[in-house]
Formats: sequence, structure tokens, C-alpha cells
Amino acid sequence: MTGGPGTLLDVGCGTGEFPAVLARRGWRVQGLELMPEAAEHARAAHGVDVHVASLEDADLPERAYDAVSALHVVEHVPDVAGFLREMARRARPGGHVLVEVPNLDSRQRAAAGARWTGLRPVEHLTQFTPATMRRALTAAGLELRLVRSPSWIMRAQTIREALADVGRPRWEPRLARLPVRAAWALLHAVAAADDRLGRGQVVLAIARVR
Repeated sequence: MTGGPGTLLDVGCGTGEFPAVLARRGWRVQGLELMPEAAEHARAAHGVDVHVASLEDADLPERAYDAVSALHVVEHVPDVAGFLREMARRARPGGHVLVEVPNLDSRQRAAAGARWTGLRPVEHLTQFTPATMRRALTAAGLELRLVRSPSWIMRAQTIREALADVGRPRWEPRLARLPVRAAWALLHAVAAADDRLGRGQVVLAIARVR
């Protein structure tokens, strides 16, 4: 996002896995987390500097970070545009805002219907598609750099789990007849096609702060 290691503020960092990965790559990271238990785990397990506070109440500098991220957070907030503007205020001019949310247009949602884990009507106050995320970031005064819809499948999963993530659970008998390498190649090809069509598991967006 910035051409090299920089400074990151991860909003809603949970137990700290994402900022920990960037810290290992040379980034200077801080986190915000509302749940004290998760914040303590991030500190103890990953050495992440975590403040227990909301973004609005955190005593952190403005215009100070190369990147401000919020992974699976924006769908929980009642004022999306206000939250995105608050993220942007924490980034330096020319810095970036990174968000990831469940994709309402995903094939996973279409396959699961009312059982889709991204619904959570009490917790998820806003649902996003790639198109509505573009509009939200633009409305917040940010310059779009990237909007994608990947499906995060990996070999640590079972084939059944990966098929659920790409919204093809009925393909399991067919893939069971293929060699493992061929089955995973097909899964990654399907995920790449869904990404191009805006039908992947999540919406991932990066926007530049003017």
C-alpha cells in the first residue's frame, strides 16, 4: 500500500493476527480493540501495542499513520460514512484506508441463503457489495485504489470447507473423484473467476487519503 514498511493502525484488531503479520514484515503497528480479553491476547501472544477503545475515543494522533485498517468491522457500525472519515483522519495525507467486509453478492451467500454467516442481523448493521463499498468510500471523500472480492481459501482447510467458502458445496462428490492437486487447482480457478465477477467471499477495498 505504501511502497514499503510503514506505520499501521488496525481498528478492531481482535486477537492481533493481522497486525502481527505486518510487524514481522517490518511495519510499526498499533491496534484498537473494544474487547479487553482479545486485546490482552494480542499483546501477550503477538506483542501488539493495543489500546482498548473505540476509534472515536482513542487518544491517538491524527494524520499519523501510513495505513489504517478495519477488517470485518465496518459492517458493525451504525454510521459507515462517519466511521470511514474517522479512519481517514488517522491516516497521513497520501496514506491509505483498508477495509474488508462480507460480500452480500457472494456465491457463498447465494448458496447458503438465510444460513449465510454474514447476515447476523443483530450484529451486522450494513451489508456491502463491491458497488456499495465503492460508493461508501467515495462518499467519505476517499480516492479508490482497489476494490476486489476474493475468497480466502487455503490448503489448511478441508475441501468441504473451501467449497463452502466459494459457494459450491454441491461440488464435493465431483471434487472427491479428482486428485488433490487438481481439486485445489480447480478451487483456486473458481475463486479467481468469482473475484473478477464481484462474487467472491468478501469485499476488500483500499482507498487513498487525499
